Amino acid sequence: MKVIIPIRKVTVFQAEDGRKVEEHKKTYEITEEVEGVEGEISEEETVFLGAAHIQTPMGTQEIKFPIEAKSVPEAFEKYMEELEKNMEEAKSTIVRASENDLMMLDDNAPSGNIILG
Repeated sequence: MKVIIPIRKVTVFQAEDGRKVEEHKKTYEITEEVEGVEGEISEEETVFLGAAHIQTPMGTQEIKFPIEAKSVPEAFEKYMEELEKNMEEAKSTIVRASENDLMMLDDNAPSGNIILG
């Protein structure tokens, strides 16, 4: 199946307090023959993603989350609200991944004892 794939220029902005926003701006489009396309390709001209690091028992993990905004300053204004919305889902995903990693290391490892700090 032929698919139009947007090519995006990614610019990273970071505030002194550690908040980080990525601006993904569509600059080109290519058409390719693709099999088994998963997910949806955004048609938006510009997409903003927030990025944060959280500490887990398996080390520091970076999470990224969408921010609906029309500009970089607006994305920074909405950063904390969107981070809080996405934090619980990110924690549960990391806990599941960490539990799976631990189970692969030790078949006798207890499940559900991982606490994120």
